[in-house]
Amino acid sequence: MKNFGTLFRGGLLRSRRALVLILIVSVGVIFISSLAVTLSSGGADDDKDEVKETQHVRIGFIDRDGSAAVRDMASYFEDTLGIGLVRSDDRGELDSELVNKRISGIAEIPEGFQRDLLEGSPKPVELTFLDDYTNEAFIRGYFISYTDSLSVLATASGADAGVFENMLAETDRRQSDVVTESKDTELARQEADKEGYSFMLGFFMMFSFMMSIIISQMLHTDKLDGTFRRIRASSATSLEYVASVAGIGFVISLIIEGPAMLIWHVSGSYSIVPPGMTFLMLFAFATLVNAVSIFVGIAMPSFSGIIAVIIAVSTITSMLGGAWFPMDIAPPVFQAISKFTPQYWMYEIVGHYEDGSGSVGVPMAIILLAALLFLILSGIMFSSKRSDMRALAR
Repeated sequence: MKNFGTLFRGGLLRSRRALVLILIVSVGVIFISSLAVTLSSGGADDDKDEVKETQHVRIGFIDRDGSAAVRDMASYFEDTLGIGLVRSDDRGELDSELVNKRISGIAEIPEGFQRDLLEGSPKPVELTFLDDYTNEAFIRGYFISYTDSLSVLATASGADAGVFENMLAETDRRQSDVVTESKDTELARQEADKEGYSFMLGFFMMFSFMMSIIISQMLHTDKLDGTFRRIRASSATSLEYVASVAGIGFVISLIIEGPAMLIWHVSGSYSIVPPGMTFLMLFAFATLVNAVSIFVGIAMPSFSGIIAVIIAVSTITSMLGGAWFPMDIAPPVFQAISKFTPQYWMYEIVGHYEDGSGSVGVPMAIILLAALLFLILSGIMFSSKRSDMRALAR
């Protein structure tokens, strides 16, 4: 590999204009990544805004049962959600407050609520609203959700009132499986971040193919100006030449993807795949993209042919590989063909992390083996053309 450094430096000099363009593109990618981070946190912010709105809501609260379950429910609405409870046993008084819009609604807990809850047939909370449709929607949702959570505890207690009340007393509402504001917000944020991560990964894969045109163009230009012919006639081996061009491809990939991925992870956004594995995934994919672009650059006789092939490969593999839409909703024939695309195996790695298996060896190996195949074919083609040229020289 003694000629690798010389070939690599020469390739960088010949590609300096393209590298400047890529730096400009990288700024655009950083902007898109920042936008993805912002959008991914938007869903969580919306949930936070909704919870903040509840802090200005007051509802009438009539407790006909006087049980531990009702006291726990009242504590949840007051302490966790910040909803003000106007307690009264006088329904007429609360009706008057509702008509005068001093409260948003009335919640009346029926007698025997906890007993029926333990028996597995809880009576619904009687809710009354007038025209406050916005507050009615989420208040009803909270009551239904929390009643369902109490039913889960009632089932777990074996219908024993003492055990049930002890479980209520020991439950930390901020960390329990009973739905809480903090848990809902965190889950919403993680789901939004997952979508942002998948979107960014798909964008990088498609954009990497597009940027690989620069590598193919460099090879095509080398053929036109005689550089390619001089290198084939020199002592440089096919491995050295292919490796030097692949090295330039890695520089391009790093400029495009590195800053954006750094911003994503530094921002604290939730990633399905850990940062280290994300880097390895993109490295493997960049290896394959570089290998394909080198092969196309050596094989295609015209630059227009290079553009057509790379755009076709990028578009078709992105569509069939799951970068545009989930493959589980695609027709069976598409799902079968998708296994021949590198994007499919990239998303397989993501899927392994989502289901907790973390088994990424097979999909990673398939991507790297495909890259090795194209690199070998490129080396063979380079060596074959050099032998033909030397034979003609004799």
